[in-house]
Amino acid sequence: MKKNVFNIICLGLSAVLITLFSYFLYVGGITENISLFLSKIKANANISENVSSNYPRIDLFVNSSGEKITNEDLVLIVNSSDDIKISKAEYSFDKQRWFDDFDEETYGKESVVKKVFRENIDKKVYLRVTNNKGYSSYVIQTIVNVDKTKPVVNLQKKGNEVLVTAKDNVGITQVQYSYDNLIWNDFTDVKFNGKDVTVNILKEKATFIRVVDKAGNISKIKEF
Repeated sequence: MKKNVFNIICLGLSAVLITLFSYFLYVGGITENISLFLSKIKANANISENVSSNYPRIDLFVNSSGEKITNEDLVLIVNSSDDIKISKAEYSFDKQRWFDDFDEETYGKESVVKKVFRENIDKKVYLRVTNNKGYSSYVIQTIVNVDKTKPVVNLQKKGNEVLVTAKDNVGITQVQYSYDNLIWNDFTDVKFNGKDVTVNILKEKATFIRVVDKAGNISKIKEF
């Protein structure tokens, strides 16, 4: 009888010890996992902070035409900054070949570069800056559209009418007439289809004719 009681007590104590041991292992595992999770969060945060601080920043960008077509010189200005130093700025038309022939450039912790487009162009332009560590900023994109070519106008007289034909690179938006070559008015009944335009005008309606395109270029003045 005493032996049976002793065996029961031993079994009970063993069960308690196993339960306690399992509990501590479980709690210890949770604690370790939580600590590991928090460590990963902290490590990721530190990595993100270190990576972001490595990259230069583009703080201000200016496109003088506002991405609209213009008949004037178009200027791009990029202001950037870095914790150490900006070493170069570049632009590209395809994100494959990069150029650094800026018209004005100042490099340091704060950098300013200026690129002027003076010839006819209609392209997307990508810009970026790079610091002394070799890290480049995000790429910004804009459109440069310069057209300085004047429309071409021809007159063909047919009895009491004049046939006006005009051709242009980007499209004609106005056909204008004047009696004194000083004050100009628009013909309001002209239909513009594509880049060219044709219109019949009665001789008594005008003495001088000219056309204007989308970029603001004005043709040579034609006199009846």
